[in-house]
Amino acid sequence: MPSVVVPSAEGATELSSTEPDWEYLAASTVVSSPTPLEMLAGQGVEAAAEEAVRPSARESPRISAATEILESEDDTPSEEEEVQSVRGTPTGVLCEQVVPLLRPEVPELEEALQLSARSMALARKLQKAALKLRDEMVANARRKIDELRAKVQTDSSVEHIQIRNMADELVRKT
Repeated sequence: MPSVVVPSAEGATELSSTEPDWEYLAASTVVSSPTPLEMLAGQGVEAAAEEAVRPSARESPRISAATEILESEDDTPSEEEEVQSVRGTPTGVLCEQVVPLLRPEVPELEEALQLSARSMALARKLQKAALKLRDEMVANARRKIDELRAKVQTDSSVEHIQIRNMADELVRKT
């Protein structure tokens, strides 16, 4: 254990090799203003304590399937009622503190969303153009194949006729 410097009764300091007096050290630290995170944690703890003493917070969160009542359209709370029910809870406190921090981010996110939408539209146009080009190339290839097939059949028919004529001529000569 490292030694700790402790003030003595005479005002001089002496070196102690014993365990430090944690209460003294905690009391002698300089108190600074709490950070936003510490403030948030403190408010969350206070709100959680308030919520814990409410009767609804002590009830069991489990509801059996037999006792569960499905909400009808008339039973659903409005958005304003939901906001009021969250206010004062740790979730509500956290939302009240986080939402203002996120507001400056909204325009950047909207711009990113618009850029993404434009990119997606461009990608769709490119894909559509690529599919159209592919279809045109396939149609051209099929047309060329059909032309070549017709030419081969014509050439084959002509050769077949020529061979038959030559065979007939040979038969006549013999």
